[in-house]
Amino acid sequence: MKTVHITDVTAPDGSVLSELLRNKKSAYQGASPAFPAPLPPMPYSAGEHAERPWGSWLVLDVMPHSVVKKLTIHPGKRISLQRHRFRSELWTVVDGVADVLCHQHASKLHPGEQILIPQKSLHRLSNNGNTPVTLIEIQFGYILSEEDIERFHDDYGRQSAEG
Repeated sequence: MKTVHITDVTAPDGSVLSELLRNKKSAYQGASPAFPAPLPPMPYSAGEHAERPWGSWLVLDVMPHSVVKKLTIHPGKRISLQRHRFRSELWTVVDGVADVLCHQHASKLHPGEQILIPQKSLHRLSNNGNTPVTLIEIQFGYILSEEDIERFHDDYGRQSAEG
């Protein structure tokens, strides 16, 4: 198996991955017929959990090109106004009412409803209710990590992984 270093890898959109993952020293291994360049190692593992100012996420499953997470958004909280360069997301609400902004289009999602967040689209998930919102997020794409979050506005003062 050939190892390709991050400075040598070009993403499907033509950008050099080292531009996105500046100062990262990891190497990329393996190859996939679905993508023209080798895939990075999967940064998540099933059962991994993280608390955030807006709520939490739990990794339910990990596959070569997708990650399934359970997200819980606390009442009155929201995630960053953000976009992803290398992944799309499918959100399915399972409890509560989610307020979603995607492509400057606002909508409310109730349990059983879903929305596709296309790659590179500006989006935000909010909970304007009095009870937690729970949803299942399926990430699909080339890079599936917290490094692929470009934040435009964050209520908690966090910056993008890029700087």
